[in-house]
Amino acid sequence: MPQVFPCPRPTNCYNSQDDLEVQCSKGYNGWLCSRCEENYYSVLNYCLPCPKSAWLYTELAATGVFCVILYAFIFRRYKKQNGGNAATRLLVTTIISRGKIILGFYQVVGEFFSSVHGVHWTEALKLIGNLVSFVELNILRIIFKPKCLNEKLQLNPKIEFLIGIAFPCILILSSFVLYWIMRVRYKLKCMFKRASEPVDVYTTTLKSKLLTGVVVLLFVTFPPICTTIFQLYPRACQKFCLDRKNTNCMTLLRSDYDIHCKDLAAYHVSAYIATVLYVIGFPLVLFLILRKQTQRRPSGPLYAINETGTDLQNLMDDSHASKTNPVWVDFLCENYKPQFWYWEIIELTRKVTQTVLVTLLGWEHKLTVLVTIGISVLYLTLHARCMPMKSVFEQRLQMVSLIAVLTNVLVVAMDVPEEYGDEVSVAIIVLNVLVIVIIAGREILLTFFLSCSMITLLAK
Repeated sequence: MPQVFPCPRPTNCYNSQDDLEVQCSKGYNGWLCSRCEENYYSVLNYCLPCPKSAWLYTELAATGVFCVILYAFIFRRYKKQNGGNAATRLLVTTIISRGKIILGFYQVVGEFFSSVHGVHWTEALKLIGNLVSFVELNILRIIFKPKCLNEKLQLNPKIEFLIGIAFPCILILSSFVLYWIMRVRYKLKCMFKRASEPVDVYTTTLKSKLLTGVVVLLFVTFPPICTTIFQLYPRACQKFCLDRKNTNCMTLLRSDYDIHCKDLAAYHVSAYIATVLYVIGFPLVLFLILRKQTQRRPSGPLYAINETGTDLQNLMDDSHASKTNPVWVDFLCENYKPQFWYWEIIELTRKVTQTVLVTLLGWEHKLTVLVTIGISVLYLTLHARCMPMKSVFEQRLQMVSLIAVLTNVLVVAMDVPEEYGDEVSVAIIVLNVLVIVIIAGREILLTFFLSCSMITLLAK
């Protein structure tokens, strides 16, 4: 007799496993109905119909316009380093600070959402799942929806891994090339006496800007790239034996049952190398550089608090950064007390360690539940004991987010009865939306007024 395996999500198989022949629900196909059919894309492991082409291209255009406006705003800030209203600068600094808390929360919770099979997500909550995936920086899947643009553009773990390891390399290399192009261009400008400042001053400022951009992008993409690496580990494979004597077995990748692990030997080795060079190397390099910054200024704090209220100048004004701290250092350390200059490295570690076993073993493994709960409690206790943040209010916000993460872990680790699936899904969404309201409720309103001011500024 052949073995019968349940679908990861029972709703994907409308025959409820009463028949040996698999009958997938509409929109699903593949092994255990885990894959989306043509003209469907995946959200929270559900398959949703692709939007119409007009709507899809409208989303792409809106995203592009937003990025251009954001870039133009930042560029204008760099050009007018000493201008602007102090309250506006303080607002931008606050948004960045709270944004890092929200990002740290949703990058962890988003991974939990993607791995939960026992909770039923209603149609309205799947749309909110789109938003969660966007905040998690899974933008490639959610905004661009490559599978909806062309069936041949469907992403799988192997392609995601290649994109993930190529992104830091391309980012660093392109920044290096751009630096030399801009440097040569400015030297030519100096030869014709059209330059407004010496070459050394210009190159120092340019280095600071490019390094800040590289560090920020690597920082926000670190957890998603780590996930793409971990999901190609040998331990991330799942064995299926097709007969009761276990003589005819196959090993499939947990994140994509269409991929056989026997063909992934080169990817396994590459994943181990990427772990050493990126997963361990990036936080280690950040730690060493930040430590070097503290040793340069043993008599003063790493991050100098500006008592005048012009906090954005500390963050984005390169001339000011050259006198105190580099801009990227302020980005990493502005939330924390001087003695906790390294805490953002701990936060990077937290994001990865809280999700690594979920990626490798899944929630059905008891070790995942035990270790993930233990790690969540550990970081919550560590934050409560050390209180590393300068602002008491932001310290409480971070505690709220960590408590919400622990609550999510406890909820998704439970075996939820099917009749309570809707209630549990609503409770989870309400909890996580509440985190945004608590952390960024006031800032969302202020951001609206800032955006209006930004558009007015650009229109001049």
